[in-house]
Amino acid sequence: MSEEYKFRDDLKHLFITTPIEILTGKYKGVIFAFGKIGLSDSLDQLEFHYSIYKSPFKKHDEEFKEYITGILTNLILSEETTNDLIQEKDDNGRENSNQEFIDE
Repeated sequence: MSEEYKFRDDLKHLFITTPIEILTGKYKGVIFAFGKIGLSDSLDQLEFHYSIYKSPFKKHDEEFKEYITGILTNLILSEETTNDLIQEKDDNGRENSNQEFIDE
């Protein structure tokens, strides 16, 4: 995980996802949580919702959204996050899918 932010496990009961506190820079002190996350129709952009829990700012602009897009991208691409996703090997070296499929 980055030194620019940390997860706030003490607040996770308030949101669908674990809140994140920004520790450095312009947005230091902001605590937010991601909501629904997906890809755009053209599959070339992340789309997401977020909620602010605490902020020294009255309004968050497009620059803030770009900043937290960077955090989300980092989380998606981080080894810690992706190690448990998609593929893992069993005791015999075969790859197993970790994905869950839910019938709707």
